[in-house]
Order: sequence, then C-alpha cells, then structure tokens
Amino acid sequence: MIFNILLMKFLFFTIYFLLFTIYLQSQEIFNYRYDSLGSHTSRNVIIQQDNYFSLGGDAINNISGVIVSKYDLNGNYIERKYYADTCEWGHGVENSLKETNTGNYILGGNRGLNYYRDNLLIKFDHNFDTIFAKQYYPVNDGGNSDVLIYNTNIDIDGNYLLVGLTNIDNNYNILPEYQMQLIKTDTLGNLLWRKTYGNSTYKYYGYKVIPAFGGGYLLGGYSNKNGGDNCIIKVDENGENPVFKYFGHSSYNDGRLMGITLTRDRVDLSGKPVKRLWPHSENVVF
Repeated sequence: MIFNILLMKFLFFTIYFLLFTIYLQSQEIFNYRYDSLGSHTSRNVIIQQDNYFSLGGDAINNISGVIVSKYDLNGNYIERKYYADTCEWGHGVENSLKETNTGNYILGGNRGLNYYRDNLLIKFDHNFDTIFAKQYYPVNDGGNSDVLIYNTNIDIDGNYLLVGLTNIDNNYNILPEYQMQLIKTDTLGNLLWRKTYGNSTYKYYGYKVIPAFGGGYLLGGYSNKNGGDNCIIKVDENGENPVFKYFGHSSYNDGRLMGITLTRDRVDLSGKPVKRLWPHSENVVF
C-alpha cells in the first residue's frame, strides 16, 4: 500500500516536472509587428543559422513585387530585398519558397502587367540574391490569357516542379476553362515539359505538388465540380496518365487544398473549407 502511494507521488511529480519543462520551453521569445515595412503578408519563414527570412509582397513606385525580409534571431529587422522589373512580380501561396538540395531557394509565382500574367520561377542563393528568374509560356495578348504558379517542389532527381493554373494549352490556344498545370524544369531552370489537367466543363486550380512513392507526382488543388471540391491528381514521372479523385461535401464549397502528407499506403489531405470553419482531412488511397 505504501509502495503504491509513493509510486503515485513519483509519477505525479514526474509528469508535473515534464509539463512544466515543456511550458518553459514554449514561452514566447518575441512578438513584433513591422508596420513601418509596408502591408505585405508573410507567406513563408526560412530559418538559417544566424537569421530569419520572411517572404511577402509589396508595391514600390506603384509596381508590386516579391519581398524577402531579413531578421536576426531576436526578431530585429535588418534589411529587405525587392524583386520586380517593369512588370509586377507575384509569389505563390503558403510554403511556395523551397530550399534546394544545394542550399539555394526556388520560388514560384507570376510576372505580368495590364491584366496578363506569366509563369515565373525565381532561384536565389543563400543570401537571397537572384541567380535567375525565368518565365514559361509568356503571353501578352491584352488579358485573354492567364497562367501562374502557386507552388513549387523538388523531385528526387533535384529537378524543379511548378504547379498552378492556366487557360492556355501548349500551343497558346485559349482553353474553355481553367486547368491545373504542372511544369518540370532542370536545376538551371530549363523547361523539360509542361502538362495541363482538366476538361471543358469545370475549373481546376493546382496548389500543391509532391513526389509520390514509387515514382510520379501528386498534385493537389481545387475543382468547382460538385459545387467546389478538394481535388488530387496522380500522374507518372512524365506527367502523363492522370488519375483524378475528388473529396468534399456535396452541400458545401470545400475551398482549396492546403496540405498533402504522404505515407507509403495513403495520402492525407488538409484544407480549410469556406463554409465549415474548421480544418478537415481526408485519407486517399490510389
């Protein structure tokens, strides 16, 4: 009896000590607002050994561009770099800035002006100086065409994957509806191929792309089929043989896909529905 009481006390104090340790380690270190730097929203935070970098966008001289801001480890602002030219540059959605296998960074987005947008890939070095900025399928037709990149990733061979939306095919013909697009380049930004996925009835937007187990790629996004569903497409290593799957409630617009987590036997999808105000997930088996 006494032993059991002592054991319970020991367990109680051990658990209390562990919880208290976790509490101390999770104390807020800093919480800053950077109002003087403009109104851009931070889409990514990159952690390096001595600094933080945040990705956003802002306008300088009435031209919107990509902004990368640098901070020390205490959150103190150091500097920021602005990327644009005579046209506006835009970045993708959350986590569209990816670190490469060699310690550089790639960012997918768009470049355009006066109602047209082109696919854009930017590559930075460790200090976020530009290595190259390349466009793919650039069109300046007064606003009829629309192509842009929402996210990026890197496959097992180190090649770059860009996912987004388009309303033109590979021959620059206007499509009847927006389609999901996947672009693959080498590490120098040279175009390897571009594929589009969709049909003439529904819209398809691509927001995520990841390498799949066993080869090929998984694309995640949104389709207005069934009132608005999460959509995932599996393709082979050449971007061919697409398999479509849809997930969502028939009575709701489920919004866009925000995350894909891959295991060997299933795919977990996460998003934030428009009308259901809580995150949700689906298990996908191909």
